[in-house]
Amino acid sequence: MQSLARRLEQGGALSCAGVSRAAQPFLAALVRHLFPERPLLVVTEGLKTQESFLQDITTWTSTLGPEPGEAPARTAPPSQLLFYPSWENLPHEDRRPHVDVIAERLETLVALARYDSRPGSAPLIVTSVAALLQRTFPRERLQQQTRSLSRGERVDPLDLVEWLEGLGYEPEAQVTQKGELALRGGILDLYPVTSPWPVRLEFFGDELESLRHFDPLTQISREEITTVTIPPAGELGLLKKLPPADSSGKKASADGDSGMRGLATLLDYLPPQTVLLLCEPDQLDERAREYAAQVPAADRFFIDWADFQSQALVCGLTQLSVTELEQTQGQQDLPQERLELSIQSLDPF
Repeated sequence: MQSLARRLEQGGALSCAGVSRAAQPFLAALVRHLFPERPLLVVTEGLKTQESFLQDITTWTSTLGPEPGEAPARTAPPSQLLFYPSWENLPHEDRRPHVDVIAERLETLVALARYDSRPGSAPLIVTSVAALLQRTFPRERLQQQTRSLSRGERVDPLDLVEWLEGLGYEPEAQVTQKGELALRGGILDLYPVTSPWPVRLEFFGDELESLRHFDPLTQISREEITTVTIPPAGELGLLKKLPPADSSGKKASADGDSGMRGLATLLDYLPPQTVLLLCEPDQLDERAREYAAQVPAADRFFIDWADFQSQALVCGLTQLSVTELEQTQGQQDLPQERLELSIQSLDPF
């Protein structure tokens, strides 16, 4: 483990063989334990693996404690676990992704856009290779389209409703689903897609007097809150409304900022000290090829997997490839240093 820690500190690309698939969440939790202040992006081959990985790593990150004799101050702080799924449909199809998928993607993007390297705030993101091939909002655009409201703030309810509708929120007589809003006099009910509960905003003129969660089934108000964060209510639908000249898919630069003109990838939200953990690279390559075969040529919402990995290294991310088998020749296209680890799960008693 000491050699792994030293090598990760140096950066670049390296690979670890001999790590069973069941033990790979433990290795990810160990990397988090060794480097609690560095964001960690775990890439899996598909949704089922992504979901089980998140469950396992949640267990391991809460289990790992300080080494014998280690001061408590050096233990890993609670990590911010984020789940970044792929759209369950292709961008050129007419139907839109499910609201829960958009909610999880936007929750991740908003958290990364607000990441400021404070102690204990380093995110741990579990994603799939298909999700990384799908372009999204540029970071600056998402920041402009995300708003926080606090009690006592002054805002015209009608102007707020107009702004929300422009971000994809749908007016309804009663709010029951994410992405809906309802204005009744001086009361605005709103269900932000990243919020576990809808929010009731009560205005006196243009002053926001109170904010409360409420039950979408009974419509009864719950606990009072002091602030609410409101991101866009959609992603793919809003991206399609951008004119092609403003969505050219410009590559990420070395500082991870794609600028306002191009669509972005998750790389544009990650700082250079991020560790990119690739689980079973052969399978990732295969899933990436399968996805690319379904995408029309020159699709502006698509980035090639090889390009993504190359840009990750250009942006300064440390790339760790993990496999339970010996490294294949195909995985040696990018310069990598090889480490041998042996982590196996125990047979059940």
